[in-house]
Amino acid sequence: MDNPQLRLIYPQTLERGDQKAALVALKEFSRFGIKFDTREAHKVDAHKDVRNGKFFTNAANSDARVVITPGDLDPAWTEIFVTKRIIGVGVTVRELSENIGRTLEPRIGVGRFARGALVSTAALGKLEHKLRLKALETALKHELGHVFIDSKVHCENGECIMKENRHLADFIEETVRKGLSFCRRCTGEILTNVAQISSNITA
Repeated sequence: MDNPQLRLIYPQTLERGDQKAALVALKEFSRFGIKFDTREAHKVDAHKDVRNGKFFTNAANSDARVVITPGDLDPAWTEIFVTKRIIGVGVTVRELSENIGRTLEPRIGVGRFARGALVSTAALGKLEHKLRLKALETALKHELGHVFIDSKVHCENGECIMKENRHLADFIEETVRKGLSFCRRCTGEILTNVAQISSNITA
């Protein structure tokens, strides 16, 4: 049985420091038996064999604000456990919003269970350089947590990286600066769901 694999997808314009921060986030998941590759990270065909691949390539290379609309990463429950092994992890340099009803809600990132994650560096642009890199790494870990735990639920443990932060300032002070990681409960859920996702992979 093959475990899922992560593929980083980003534009050629992404700064080298951002690329390294994103890689650190992906490496965190190697302890759960999840492999990753970056060989095609900035190529136009990086979406090949990736779940929702074209969405991630289009988002990463967009020349305007990226808007997540219903259906982009929210398939019917029966379609969640698709057969492709590679899960997309996108990074965009553009602002990111999610269409909630008739309102566009700004986002640092989004993650969907068994489908993929996307994070925007634009929301972090005004931070001091080293802190911004740490924030990008942390945001990617959080959104990838949603990929392997649950898209809609946050952890109630205030010392877990999966806790909810409603504002950027809270995220920076309460999660990034504290260097939070996954609590025992979330770690267990990730391990359980990786095995469940793996059992449905056929390609």
